[in-house]
Amino acid sequence: MANSTPVREEESGFRVRYIFYIALLLLALLAIFSYSPADSAAISGGVDAPPANWIGNAGAWFGFWLFNLFGLATYLLALVTLLRLLRAVLPGKGRPLLFFTGEAMILLGSILLLALSPYPFVSMTEQLGIGRSGVPELALAGGAVGQVLAAPGLESPELPEGVLRQLIGAVGTTIFGWALVLGGTIIIYFSDWHALLRDRVFVARPGEEGYPEESVPRSRRAALAAEEDEEEDDDDGPEPSPASGGLFSGMRDALSLMDMCLSYGGGSVDDALVREVLGASDRSFLFRFAGALVRGDAAGVLRDVDELMRGGREPQVFARDLTGHLRALLLAQTCGDEVAELLEITAEDAARYREQAQSVGRERLLWLLDQFLGVEADMKWASRPRVALEVAAVRACLPEKTAEWDALASRLDLLEKKLENGEFRAASAAPDTAAKPAQAAKPRAAAKSAQEAPSAPAGPVSGAELWDAAMKTIRQDAKLFAFLKNARFAGITDGRARLEFKKGGEIYRNVLLKSGQDKQIEAALTQAAGQPVAVELAMEAEIKKVPAAEDALKNVFETFGRENVQVVDE
Repeated sequence: MANSTPVREEESGFRVRYIFYIALLLLALLAIFSYSPADSAAISGGVDAPPANWIGNAGAWFGFWLFNLFGLATYLLALVTLLRLLRAVLPGKGRPLLFFTGEAMILLGSILLLALSPYPFVSMTEQLGIGRSGVPELALAGGAVGQVLAAPGLESPELPEGVLRQLIGAVGTTIFGWALVLGGTIIIYFSDWHALLRDRVFVARPGEEGYPEESVPRSRRAALAAEEDEEEDDDDGPEPSPASGGLFSGMRDALSLMDMCLSYGGGSVDDALVREVLGASDRSFLFRFAGALVRGDAAGVLRDVDELMRGGREPQVFARDLTGHLRALLLAQTCGDEVAELLEITAEDAARYREQAQSVGRERLLWLLDQFLGVEADMKWASRPRVALEVAAVRACLPEKTAEWDALASRLDLLEKKLENGEFRAASAAPDTAAKPAQAAKPRAAAKSAQEAPSAPAGPVSGAELWDAAMKTIRQDAKLFAFLKNARFAGITDGRARLEFKKGGEIYRNVLLKSGQDKQIEAALTQAAGQPVAVELAMEAEIKKVPAAEDALKNVFETFGRENVQVVDE
């Protein structure tokens, strides 16, 4: 796409309410810098003359309380507040709450440092009426707050040291005060000024010294290093990986990204260039990779991962893209025609998502999503993210190798899809299918004589025949049939059929018992036998010993002694 979209100019940070803020701050500054001891005498009634403060009685009271509480730190408080107002009218909002936290730290730190050693500031405090040169220890260089916290002691009149000074001493209080000042300064810088200076002052262009190399796509680095002016075709080149924090974290980042695209594209921006700068995965590659996962093609997904890594991609970013693609398939499978509106995509893309979603079952899709959501978080701490991605991809293709309930459901889902697509059939289904033409070819006379013949017994005579007849009914349920392929019919005794599962098949037996599908097996056996038949699901290790054999062993033990007999299971 051409660069025809107009870029909206950045709005100024100025607001009408700032006029009132400026007026209030100006009044406060005039009240502070025009304060004198005469103001204190005027407001306390010591003299009849009005206050000399430029803001009148209000300014005199304001300055009196500030200087008595904070001392000379009042000047620093006014300057830092002025700095905040200046930042407010510049582009960007900053973080006022963090700024005022830093301002409070600077104020407290300066109060402690001023109160620790009031001697150099005696003349200034005397001019403000908050100290005397004869007794410098009583000067309120740090105000009443500093006097309480860090002021030196006095023998006559007896005056104890400040509370904080008594706890950690003068040296400790000095270190604590400087820590507050420096910490507050850092907080103010990063909360209000760092982003502004970074974006407006210290700005490097692609190819200049100081520009982050990882922000430059791989296909552009060679061109910048060789200082080539020719425009390269990036459609066939490897795509980079985006920053780990995501595509956009705010409008400022979006504008920076647009600036990068314009710089790389020489004034024109198209889809390939934007995809290259963002490092977003190509949609066709995601469809191909997801298709291999759905088919269970482990070799295919490993080849795709190798292609991905050779293209300079980051496994963690690709896992996030793949998770988004699988989510889109889930929405397409669940919401149908509404997926275009939900994902904000075109009708053609929505149709493509729906087509791929039809090739995978719901349970398997949910299991794939769960697998890659987990590996996305795991790769954050993995020393070799590629291996983690490959393991997750192969495990997603081979759910039968994972002994978990979700993996089992995914495997059954995959078997159902293969049955629906005709990829394979049960072996016992072939004779039944082949027998149908022969039955259809019988003459009508033979069919009529068969109908007039005496009726056969109600059910099969032997246990094997009974089980084969029951399996014809069970085969209609693909999931149940898949479970019973792992079982062996051990016979029927007194109307009770026994099915035995091999070692390692406990999960199939437990699923049948917990889901109540053993009743479905009993119903199929009952229908085939023409009389009620119960079913017993057991493991091969649970085969019960014959009572006669137990009696024989008991007689042998009594005759020769238990210690002289060794029983060997064959």
